[in-house]
Amino acid sequence: MDELSDESLMRRYADGDARAFETLFGRHKDALYRFVRRQCGDAETAFELAHDIWLKLIAARRRFRPSARFTTYLFTLARNRMIDDYRSWGRSLPATGDPIDVEDLPTRDDDGPEARADVRSLALVQALPPDQREIVLLYVEGLGMAEIGAIADLPAETARSRLRRALAILRRQLEGSAP
Repeated sequence: MDELSDESLMRRYADGDARAFETLFGRHKDALYRFVRRQCGDAETAFELAHDIWLKLIAARRRFRPSARFTTYLFTLARNRMIDDYRSWGRSLPATGDPIDVEDLPTRDDDGPEARADVRSLALVQALPPDQREIVLLYVEGLGMAEIGAIADLPAETARSRLRRALAILRRQLEGSAP
């Protein structure tokens, strides 16, 4: 199962293969939880929301169409579930969340040294405006600009622009805090 793509696994799961779901869950549970946790800022709420997102995926398994990557589908479910949760309470996503442990941030092999240094310096990311924070959090989970745009319901160039602005803010903050 490990050699199959996420999309193939999802099709197999839709056809009744429970092991395919187990593989998908194993691949994506940590990234999904990190994204939700860093967006909502509360571990208990994040756990409940992540659980609900997986239940939504289970319920929608037969409707999945591989027109986009599985991760786009999963993180779109996550984003919509978080928005629904906050709307039901008459709130928006928190302006800031919990600090990020920089050792927990993944880097991508195709990122150059400068990009990896920028990504690993995201301990200040929680102070970003929610729309920029969302883009940065999706980026550090390894999603590309087209996927991020699809998840955030934005053109890829808008997502790229928000990422650039957020990274510029973070660089200025880091330069200002350097000894």
